[in-house]
Amino acid sequence: MDKVTFRQLNRLTLSLPLRVCSWKSDSAKAGSPAWQMDPEVEYTMTENISSGGCYFLLSQEPPLGARLEMEITIPGNVPDVPFARVFCQGVVIRVDRNVPPGPHGPKIGVASTIVRLEDVHVESLPKSMRRPSTTAVV
Repeated sequence: MDKVTFRQLNRLTLSLPLRVCSWKSDSAKAGSPAWQMDPEVEYTMTENISSGGCYFLLSQEPPLGARLEMEITIPGNVPDVPFARVFCQGVVIRVDRNVPPGPHGPKIGVASTIVRLEDVHVESLPKSMRRPSTTAVV
């Protein structure tokens, strides 16, 4: 079976809320630079995403191979589940320094793989905020 590269996967141009922080594991593997973000967490948005990774902008430049922890918020598809949070780990595979500065200053484009899906949390609305049921009781 041929190995599929990140660029070969179908990418969706989606702007999803993204929380990025540096890897917190003490067991860094070869080729995975220990890199600490300053501040430790940065909130941004995805520019595009696929099943194998995502592209986003950061205010600081991570080195190639830096390991990241990410939390991606995706919209839910039913009334009682407005969104879900996907917790995953990734590795920086590309850094773009020539991104035009935005309203909040210069940004660095970062392409990261998703190497490990940690968990998915579905957030639901409290019962007091849910729509009344439309099913009638006979």
